[in-house]
This record gives sequence, C-alpha cells and structure tokens, in this order.
Amino acid sequence: MNDKETSRIYYLDILRILATIAVIGIHVSAQGWYSEPIERDTWAIFSAWDAAVRWAVPGFVMISGALFLTREIDMKRVYSHNIRHMVCAFIFWSVIYALYFGRSDIRTFIGTAIRGYNHMWYVLFVIGLYMSLPILSAIAKDETALKTFIKLWIAFTVLTPFVTDFLPYMSGTIKGNFLMQSVISVLENIRVEMVLGYFGFFLLGYYLHTHELTKKQTYLIYLGGIVGFLYTTVMTIVVSRWRGGPQDFFYNSFSWNVCLETIAFFVWAKQTKWTEKRAKQVHFLSVHCFGVYLIHYMIMMMLNQLFHLNTRVIYAAVSVPLIMLLTYVISLLVIVGIRKIPKVGKYVV
Repeated sequence: MNDKETSRIYYLDILRILATIAVIGIHVSAQGWYSEPIERDTWAIFSAWDAAVRWAVPGFVMISGALFLTREIDMKRVYSHNIRHMVCAFIFWSVIYALYFGRSDIRTFIGTAIRGYNHMWYVLFVIGLYMSLPILSAIAKDETALKTFIKLWIAFTVLTPFVTDFLPYMSGTIKGNFLMQSVISVLENIRVEMVLGYFGFFLLGYYLHTHELTKKQTYLIYLGGIVGFLYTTVMTIVVSRWRGGPQDFFYNSFSWNVCLETIAFFVWAKQTKWTEKRAKQVHFLSVHCFGVYLIHYMIMMMLNQLFHLNTRVIYAAVSVPLIMLLTYVISLLVIVGIRKIPKVGKYVV
C-alpha cells in the first residue's frame, strides 16, 4: 500500500485508489449488514455490496508484490524507510484511535493503543511482509520456484479449506462420518505451512504483472470474477437465512470465490488501455491512499455518531456508495492536511 519510492505504474495507481475505496466499502456495508434483519431485501443489498468489495485487501497485497519484486531489494532501506514508516504510523494512529474509542474506559484505551484498531492489523502484517522480502524476492527470481509456490498456495490455501472448513461448516458436524473425518485429517496434516496466507497474493501480483495473458485466459479470469462475486453474494444470503443470522464465511480473503474476484480486478486494471490524461491527479490520490486507509474508520464513525449519516439514512443501494465516497473525500482532505505538517506528516501517513 505504501510504495512511495517506486516509479509510478499507472494501472497500479488506479487499482490502489479503487482498493482504498473498496476497503471503505467493506466497513460501510457492515454498518447495516450486522444490524439489519436478514430476511429483508435491504440486508441482501448490504451483502451484495460487501461481496463486491472483498477483493480490496488481497488486492493491496498483489499491488505491493508487483511493485517490490520487480526491483532489487535493499533491506537496509526497507528497514530505515518502509518499516520505520509503518511503525511510526501504527504507533501514532493506535494512540489516536485509543483516545477516540477508549477515552472513557482505561482498558479499551490501553488495548487499542497497543494492538491498534481493528483495521490496523494490516499495518502489522505489512511490517512482517517487508521483513520477508529477501525470501520472496528469491522465489520471484526463480520461475520454477515462483510457479511452484503459487500452485501450492492455490492447493493448500485456497482449495484445501473448501474440504477441511467448508464441508464441516455446511453440515454443522462431521461426527459419525468416518470417511470425511479421515480425508480432513489427511489434508490438515499435509498442510505446507510456508505457502499459507497472504504471501501467495504477493507473489501472484508479481506474476500477473510480469507475465502476459492470452485473450482467452483474460476472458476466463473475468468470467471467474463474475462467478466469484455471484457465489459470494448468493451463498452468503442463502446460508445466513438458513442459519438464522449473518454468516461471513464466504467473505474470507482466501476463499476461491474472493480470490477469483481479486485476480479479475487486477487483470482488468492491467489490461485496460488507460489514457493517462489524469496522471498527475491519479498520482496525487494514490500517494494519499495509505493515510486514507488509516483514518477512514474514524471518519466513518464520526459521520455516524455526530451527524447520523449512515447506511440506514436512505435506501441501501444508494446509501452504501454515498457514505463510501463521502468518507473517502473527507478522509483524503484530512490526510492532505496532515501530510503538510512539517517533520511529522510524512512519518504518520
């Protein structure tokens, strides 16, 4: 998300801006998703919006992979610049969120100040990702190792959980089913730990950035993205109503459906013939994305608590994108101001 020292790549800037707005969309749609009765059509609309933007976080990781792994890694600079920036931003915004949400409860204040607010887990993840760059870079430089890693990641991070997690989740229990228990036991024990998690998205972003796709492959990926979105939406609605409460199982970043959505958005951004007429404006928005990500949750909560502007003000089909864009614009304006603070702004946003 924060790759300011790299040369600009227009489609990645576009994708970063869209991913930032999409992250806001996840949190905005959640306002009604958890509180609205699931039998209402309004709740289904919240679910559809949520499904449409679930590609955001893995999308950020793929963007970083495309940027970092296409150049030589200077770990001294990574620690002194990238990691230091992340640490400073995490500490600053953890305290800010602690002051806002924990001002009346010392336990909440201390907990938030130490671990950060809920969306700030990503900052800590990125710090770990940066520390792992020499290993990931070595894999990216070896075509065989790269393809092997991605294949194993798809097998054990994306597809295996369909059996080990999805089937038990849908059936409620696997007790008494000896065959299913045995299959799940084998798959869980054979897990290749090093290919689990977001590192696969990081390497996949690099792979798709540096490899050309045929028209047939591109269209199949687009079709997969549409199928992924429809599956996420329909299954979330059906299973939630079946179980009698909101179920976020199908929103998992590593589910095959969200992975297909993420890949489709990435490929779409790359394959689109952008004119770059607005390159300066796009660059401006892109460099502020990290700050917008950090502050957007607070802005969204303020709009709700102080002005009662939330997704229930008007019909969900309109309120979700409206609150998304309003939160984005206000967050952007605040971050632009913070960046102008001498000797401080550049370290915290």
